[in-house]
Amino acid sequence: MRKRLLAAIIALSGCAPNVTPCGLRLQGEAWLSVEDLNAAESMTLQRIGPLVEGDACAALDGFTVTALPPGTWEASTQEGLVDVDGLANCATRQIEVADPLGPWQFSSLAHELAHAMTRCDGHRGWTERGITQALVNVYFTAVPDIR
Repeated sequence: MRKRLLAAIIALSGCAPNVTPCGLRLQGEAWLSVEDLNAAESMTLQRIGPLVEGDACAALDGFTVTALPPGTWEASTQEGLVDVDGLANCATRQIEVADPLGPWQFSSLAHELAHAMTRCDGHRGWTERGITQALVNVYFTAVPDIR
């Protein structure tokens, strides 16, 4: 609780503009702004936080989110993955997200934040717990209403 309060005070005071209320730190490409990261944190906490065990905000504290250029992992990554748009590593407290060439909701950011909130449990039980649907719902917050 103290860490979250301190992170919120620092973030609101302007001393650490790249730190969110839950303690996410932003670095990398300009396509992801701190305002976008704050919105992603808030939306993901609201939609996925109640679906995970423990304090989802505390689980995010200390992660660094790196915004990467588009097509970053078209060939491979340090973890040997191909054709992915992001990754979360709980051991190193790193989240990397490739540029979606659109709004942040089209990136893998919410998905990677969900990994951090679930303490990197893979995708076990995501469908049953409602996490998969919540992520789809995050994506659709950026889809224009075409009625």
